[in-house]
Amino acid sequence: MKNTRSILFFISFCLTGYSFAGNCSQTTPTVTLEKKETVLLNFSGGSSKPLGEYASKDLSRSTSGLALKGLAFQASMVLKLSTYVGACAAYNYQANAFASDAFNKELLASNPGITFTTKTTNWNIKGFYGGLYLTLPVKDINGLSLFGSACVGLPKYVTPMIATTGIDMNTGVKATVTQSSSSTSAAGFLLNGGLLYKFNDFFGINVCANYFSGKAEFKDVYISTSNNTFTYTHFSQKFESLNIQAGVSFIIN
Repeated sequence: MKNTRSILFFISFCLTGYSFAGNCSQTTPTVTLEKKETVLLNFSGGSSKPLGEYASKDLSRSTSGLALKGLAFQASMVLKLSTYVGACAAYNYQANAFASDAFNKELLASNPGITFTTKTTNWNIKGFYGGLYLTLPVKDINGLSLFGSACVGLPKYVTPMIATTGIDMNTGVKATVTQSSSSTSAAGFLLNGGLLYKFNDFFGINVCANYFSGKAEFKDVYISTSNNTFTYTHFSQKFESLNIQAGVSFIIN
């Protein structure tokens, strides 16, 4: 019985991580933990191409946005929940110019004998989003992976200020009509997909395509004239765009 107790004590002493006469330490296995990314920070910028009614130049339709190609920027943070799944938070910004040349052309077609010039600011969409992030490594290329995310948010939509001046070519009479800029917040959906290439455990580059969709209603939009008259209007606008972007990624383990 005494000998059995001595053996149990010896085994217990070895399992605590100490060495007994230099023997136990030699049999203790070493476990190596693999580094896994826990947070991914992405920054990208590129071009924004309006789609659908947002891009339409048809003035006979009140839903036409007359938006042109513009710029887009996105900053996102991904918290990895597993190897393939993560939670994503993103800030997305895009600006699209207003098609003033097409606007003037349409006005001239319906008002012959009057020349038109228009000054405008940009359409802007900016705000925060949250959603799900998925990633899948490309087996044949070390460091390369596919990724995608689906996010929803409540971005701020800003309409352009539009100031149009018309001059009657026969009488020289001049008049200016100005529609003020307006803003509102409404739901927006952001779908993102692309490639991430990691040079090492800390840094990489990304290329992605973002599809944005949303709809906003603008109320009490102020319209004034050079004759010191004014009125208010309201309208709704659908927004769709495809943004192609590239940037850098930082990995935090």
